[in-house]
Amino acid sequence: NAPQTETETVPDDPGDPQTDGQGIPGDGVGAEASLSEEPSVSADITLGIDVSKWQGRIDWEQAAASGVDFAIIRVGYRTADTGEICEDPYAAYNLQHAAKAGIQLGAYFFSTAVNEEEAVEEALWTADFVAGYPITYPIAYNCEGFLSPDSRMYSTTTGERTRNALAFLGAIEDRGYQAIFHAAAYELTDGVSWDTSQIAAAYPIWVAQYP
Repeated sequence: NAPQTETETVPDDPGDPQTDGQGIPGDGVGAEASLSEEPSVSADITLGIDVSKWQGRIDWEQAAASGVDFAIIRVGYRTADTGEICEDPYAAYNLQHAAKAGIQLGAYFFSTAVNEEEAVEEALWTADFVAGYPITYPIAYNCEGFLSPDSRMYSTTTGERTRNALAFLGAIEDRGYQAIFHAAAYELTDGVSWDTSQIAAAYPIWVAQYP
């Protein structure tokens, strides 16, 4: 977890599809990793964190001093119910202060797109939002919670979700950014929730894997 400067109330939005650590069932959000021994670190390894409003107001100078090299920052999301695109309330703060602390920047958008048109809309919104910041790391497409009956994506198929992801990633790439796909390991294995081979043929994959 990134260091916080103070305890504060996170702005509430019941439509936010990403939760505060309780997690949508099965998505791995908030899972705690425990290691039996310290992992070995080489000069080729860089340390990064992904953050959103759920981490509160981060002390980015402290994060940099602790060895954080890069951050993948949630800039926005599409609500799970109405489908409205919303800015993460800490996005601008995180981008500005992480950059000021010398931390390299990437970004992600939390999608609930139900078709390719919406996915492209999300990508263009994201690219416009980060246009004024020194983005040197990838921009990720993150889509979870589609197995929940409460999600507007509940009826989407693996093929539809894959096409949506590719539409987002292609639009991000067209705007000059490196695009990357994010999903949990169990969703990617044997094409359970995504056409993994099709995505991997075109883009790198950021795999969320929790012990």
